[in-house]
Amino acid sequence: MSKLQRTFRKQREVVLVYFLMIIVLGLFIYLQNDFTKFGITSLCNQCVTLVVVSFPQTIAILLGGIDMSIGPTVILCNCVLAMSFEPLINLAGEPLGIALAILLTLAVGTICGLINGAAIVYGRLQPIIVTIATASIYSGVALYVCPLPGGTVPRAFSKFLSGRLFEYIPTAFIIILLFSLVVWRIFRNSRLGHAIYAIGGNEYSAFLSGINVERSKMKAYIFCGILAACAGIIMTSQTSSGDATGGASYAVNSITAVVMGGALLSGGQGTYIASVAGSVILSLLVGILTFLQVSSYYTTAIQGLMLLLVLTIYAVSRIRRVTPTKQEEVTDNG
Repeated sequence: MSKLQRTFRKQREVVLVYFLMIIVLGLFIYLQNDFTKFGITSLCNQCVTLVVVSFPQTIAILLGGIDMSIGPTVILCNCVLAMSFEPLINLAGEPLGIALAILLTLAVGTICGLINGAAIVYGRLQPIIVTIATASIYSGVALYVCPLPGGTVPRAFSKFLSGRLFEYIPTAFIIILLFSLVVWRIFRNSRLGHAIYAIGGNEYSAFLSGINVERSKMKAYIFCGILAACAGIIMTSQTSSGDATGGASYAVNSITAVVMGGALLSGGQGTYIASVAGSVILSLLVGILTFLQVSSYYTTAIQGLMLLLVLTIYAVSRIRRVTPTKQEEVTDNG
């Protein structure tokens, strides 16, 4: 077997999901009447929030859990940022007020991740149970902060994060690259990244190898909260308001994107690179449905069907991997 064949077999899921992304991207461009009007900027703006949301979900799944509080955390941070701009700008002026509002939002995301991590690590509770509970809490707090859609978002802030750099490069594209590099650094070149994979693969073996499991989990969930806050900041720049009732699909879509990229729900296997492609596919799917004049009422149902389809394919592939072939059975018996 050649080196190229071994590489393809090892990265098969990544190659396949990017191949699918190219097909969906081509269909998306083909269905637009005027691609130059919407352009690459609109395309990147449509994808960037879910791409960033997929990173913390990837971390949670690599640890062997599922974070159902991702969406509510994003929305809570969206509401906090939108509602804090005006008072902080009035207090400290626009540049400093914007910076303080962003820092406050990042602090809220950090606290959300800290609560999730503490309940999972020290409460010895299942991640999915904890995050379902905290999702309700964060949604309730978001409604308290922003009972009705609103808030004041500075035009300069919104234009910067959803516009272009040097009149050609979409800011959203730079954001995707920047976050990808940061997560790559953590996943591949740090103790925390190696610990996340080891804990998800086998927590007891990770403990025996000298990894501080509790500390690594806490750091991972805090980082998830920070990334969710970043997604909330990006969402605020795009919507120019806070809305406690939006973003309900982020948890489901982020899980779909991560599993579509070949991550194992049992943990220990997956890559954020494939999660990016899965996020782009799901984001473009909404646009494709719009171009096909499919009612928006069916969009959520179709996204749910996508998750069901992906999980079915995942289950079948797992069965095929676990079930020995006839040749293997003959070898074992012979």
